[in-house]
Amino acid sequence: MKESYIKNRAIKRIIPLRESGYVKVLGGDRSDIEYYEEPGKLQPSRKQKLDFIRQLIVEKGYPWDENLILVNQEGYIYDGIKRASCLYALYGGNKKIPVLRIYLPREKGINEQIEVAENKVHEWNKTHTTNGNVQKYEIRGEEKVSLKELIMKLNNTNIPFFMIKKKKRNAERALLAVAGIIVKEGKLDVIREHLKTVQQSASPYDDYQFLYTASKPLYYLTTDGPVLISDRLYCKNKYEKYILPVDRYIVQNCWRNIVWDEEWKCYLAAADIYINDFNGCFA
Repeated sequence: MKESYIKNRAIKRIIPLRESGYVKVLGGDRSDIEYYEEPGKLQPSRKQKLDFIRQLIVEKGYPWDENLILVNQEGYIYDGIKRASCLYALYGGNKKIPVLRIYLPREKGINEQIEVAENKVHEWNKTHTTNGNVQKYEIRGEEKVSLKELIMKLNNTNIPFFMIKKKKRNAERALLAVAGIIVKEGKLDVIREHLKTVQQSASPYDDYQFLYTASKPLYYLTTDGPVLISDRLYCKNKYEKYILPVDRYIVQNCWRNIVWDEEWKCYLAAADIYINDFNGCFA
């Protein structure tokens, strides 16, 4: 099965069902309980969903709704991880159950998928240290520059960008960024390479999943505070750790309404895109 890496939810691992966090939490393991009990507001938490499915299996059996767990030719679960985890928690690994098996001839072998996933975990762990819940990249390159110096470096790339000069805070009002910078779409790799001598830090969005065309932002420490650099506007899902891109019409409108600022020597976003105090919409 595929499951998010506990230290960085954006990284997916390929693991045996018995090692599933779902199986562990159903068995009473509380080492990662905050993630499974995360309140859903308009929907139940992951733990509530699991308890509900487990109770359905106890009362009605599996499959209570005639929907089978979906696996491929190598036993990789494509749909039904929660049901499989509940069955494992109830009956252990020797219980035989019916599944719907599909054959995907172009699918990578399970061992190759595991190797790719574990390489991502290894690379992430190699560049991070953990201190409680705070993760940081190893310090690389020069000492921190100021926000104006960072903008000067961006100007040297000749890649169009604009800045949203507005502080971004989380729900607890902790500072996430002193500004957001939007560069031309598809140019983040060029920016990353050009700024390789600038101190980079772990982003507060490292454990988020970026859906559709959204790209994970760059996160740089300056003497003025942290700065988020992205190649598009996007918004955060209120109930899950998902990031979704904003409609392209809105993005195009933002680019049409940028204004030059002589003090910062760059274009600034129009004031009317400061949505929700720069909290609901990343820019």
